[in-house]
Amino acid sequence: MSIILVIEDDEMLNAGICFNLQNNKIQSQSAYCIKDAKEIIQQNKIDLILLDVNLPDGNGFNFAKTIRDEYNIPFLFLTAHNLEEEVLNGFELRSR
Repeated sequence: MSIILVIEDDEMLNAGICFNLQNNKIQSQSAYCIKDAKEIIQQNKIDLILLDVNLPDGNGFNFAKTIRDEYNIPFLFLTAHNLEEEVLNGFELRSR
């Protein structure tokens, strides 16, 4: 079964995303910071990551580089921002 890791520090938003995934029979795991996300990734086979750009212990863009280089897990960014610079940063980090 596929597992989607939701890395989002807003607890209500994280819970809502996971609830909807589980209602569609998709297994999910929640992380509210990069530290917790790293532990989950090391202990589980994660198939996709939904990644917030702004996290309490770091920048989602920087963590995306780690995901891409060390784990080779596809990811999608979650953000309320619509700044052109952030959109371009996200495109630049796409998987190789």
